[in-house]
Amino acid sequence: MTAVSVTDWPIPAPRVIGQFGAFAIETSYDAAVAAYPTVEAPSIPMPHGRSPGRNAPPTVEKSVWRAAQRFIDVAVASLAGRTGPDCVRNAMSDAAYLEFCAVRRTLLQDSDRPGWAKLSSVRPTTPEKVELVAVLKGARRDRALAAVKEMRGGQWWCTRFLLV
Repeated sequence: MTAVSVTDWPIPAPRVIGQFGAFAIETSYDAAVAAYPTVEAPSIPMPHGRSPGRNAPPTVEKSVWRAAQRFIDVAVASLAGRTGPDCVRNAMSDAAYLEFCAVRRTLLQDSDRPGWAKLSSVRPTTPEKVELVAVLKGARRDRALAAVKEMRGGQWWCTRFLLV
C-alpha cells in the first residue's frame, strides 16, 4: 500500500472539460484528433453481389445496382405473365423490346413461367453503359438473363435483352 501525504495533493492529472453532461479529458483521443486538420477521404465504391477479389473489374454505385434490380423485377413480372409487356416498354429501345417480346413468347410457349430472378452481376463497360446478368428461377429449370443498359438523357435505357 502506498502512503500519500497532504503535500502531494492535488495530484497532477489532465484537466476534465465538460459541457451538458459530455465529458472529455484534454489528453484524450478527441483532443488529439482536433489538433489535426480534417481531410475528406475519397469515396470508395462498394462491391455488390459477389466479392470482387484481387483482379476484379470496377464496381458500380449502389444507385445503379438498385436501378438494375428494379428493372429486372419488372421484367420478370412481365416474363411470367403477371403484367403485360408494355410495363417495360418505356425503358427499352425498339430493338431491345423486340428481343424482350421474343424471350417472353419463348417462356410462355415452354410453360416455364419464372418465379423470381436474382441479379448476379452489374458490370460497367463505359461510364454510360452497364451489363446486367440475372439468374431466372423457372418452374422446371433455371436460366440466365443478360441485358445492356445505357444512360441516355438522365435515364437508363435497355438496349439489349437476351435469354441465355
